[in-house]
Amino acid sequence: WRDVGIDRDGLVGMGDFKNLVQVHEGVYSNYLAFARNFLRHRNEFTGRTLAEEPALAWISLVNEGCLGRSTAALEAWPEWRAVWNTWLEKKRRAEPEAYSDIPEAFPDNVMSASRHACAFKLFLADTESAFATKMRRFLRDEMKCQALLTNMNGVFYPIHTREARLKNYDYIDGHFYVDHPSFLGQNWKPPSSAGTRNPITNVCGGNYPALARDYSRPFTVTEWNYCAPNPHRGCAGLLVGSAAVIQEWGGLWRFDFAGGHEQYTEPEKVAMGTFVMAGDPLMRASDRTAMMLYLRGDMKSAEHSFAVEFPERTFRIPTDELPSEDTWHWLNWITWYGRLGASIIPEGGRLSDGLVKVAAYPEDYRQKDYAKVFRMVTGTDADGFPSRTMPPAANGQIRVDGRKGTFFVDTPRTCGGFVPEGAFEAGGLRADVGKVAASVTASSLDLKPLAESGRILVTHLCDCVNTGIVFTDESRRILSQWGEAPQLVRKTKVPVSLAVKSGAWTVWAIDMDGRRMKTLMSKWEDGRLSFVCDTAANPQQATFHYELVCKDLPFWRRWF
Repeated sequence: WRDVGIDRDGLVGMGDFKNLVQVHEGVYSNYLAFARNFLRHRNEFTGRTLAEEPALAWISLVNEGCLGRSTAALEAWPEWRAVWNTWLEKKRRAEPEAYSDIPEAFPDNVMSASRHACAFKLFLADTESAFATKMRRFLRDEMKCQALLTNMNGVFYPIHTREARLKNYDYIDGHFYVDHPSFLGQNWKPPSSAGTRNPITNVCGGNYPALARDYSRPFTVTEWNYCAPNPHRGCAGLLVGSAAVIQEWGGLWRFDFAGGHEQYTEPEKVAMGTFVMAGDPLMRASDRTAMMLYLRGDMKSAEHSFAVEFPERTFRIPTDELPSEDTWHWLNWITWYGRLGASIIPEGGRLSDGLVKVAAYPEDYRQKDYAKVFRMVTGTDADGFPSRTMPPAANGQIRVDGRKGTFFVDTPRTCGGFVPEGAFEAGGLRADVGKVAASVTASSLDLKPLAESGRILVTHLCDCVNTGIVFTDESRRILSQWGEAPQLVRKTKVPVSLAVKSGAWTVWAIDMDGRRMKTLMSKWEDGRLSFVCDTAANPQQATFHYELVCKDLPFWRRWF
């Protein structure tokens, strides 16, 4: 604390540093000193500093530093009280009708819809803008760094931040987590509580920050995860890979691969944790499907772009109507049918060409007309929404059923699905997962459509936990011990058949590195190759992946 000029023992906590960096000169100076040391590091091979390095393409100024979740945490500091009082006094002089009755005390809850809370939100947005101006000048002028800038990311997207982000930053960044734990004792240690339900039952399949994006800026997701130990997290690759394509996200990073050097060098010793991919083969295997759909481009983007309108005056004067959350979860199901974002509309302006208005603020925030929006987007009635079978989405590439908790993808080079139980068909793939929730996918490995491919990867993902993991009851909502490596995969067999070309097919159970471990029995008949996915096929290591390879038959043998 004394290093930043505060007479207190101990270290500055992460939350306190984030709260103070915009208003406390000592903390801000410490932040700049770190930035200088970091960006002035010179690569001995290229001769460039990190600030000069083109590979440093993006900078987030303060990770998850969007302020306002706790006004008490800010009011505790005299620097925040001084900045607020100065801002409010200027507003009272300039706009007495709008600000004369706003009290000097901090609002109890910035999440409320009072004029007092709204004024405080506008103050936070202006404070962010002042911080952004200083940081852009520092990075561009002093450090000569041209990286694109963003800030105010995280899982908190109040409406008041929207204009500040657009005015000050080059791109918008968001984070989302499915079944992020709540800690019942010490942070980041058991016991903890987390959801275990099938994420597809909420229709959208994830807490996607859909309306945090604006069509005037690129959008990235630099933190996301379907957290362990939810037994359904194997569906993540299908869902997130599809969402990233349909929403045209500019980048996608799962948090995180590893939490320390030893997790890279000795991964076999790494236990599964909430986020750590190195200790969770289910996460790593699931990502391969996301890469096929998103990076390789197996799924095609949707035709339509839907928008929620926000009038520019929303960000000018305090009103009772400015709510805090702009994620508008009731609209997130639209993410399967087309791009979804928001647009700020100036007085007398209109949406850009090519955007379809599905809602407007504030009228559609107060009165959520599901039926109107559903008919507009899908062309069908909304009877039973959201617990119903949805019409095919993304030009027929996606089928989602919130009632049954199922999700299917059908593209020429990748197809598959996630189901809580039973048999399904997606594209040319058929599978029966029995009573164990699982995802099964097939992807061409030679860039040909699956029906013509001679080399195919099939992935089967079900429940996976640590050795010795302990829950308090069968619901698995309360975790009391994480256990340790090695990980255990539920022993299950899934009959699979795939529409493929004729030929001499061989099916291998392969390990996580792609090495062929065992040849499996298979049969080609009537245009379909059949075999059984077996998590216990390889005694040395649980099996998630299967390689299917065809050796073309001589022409004459194709007819006999």
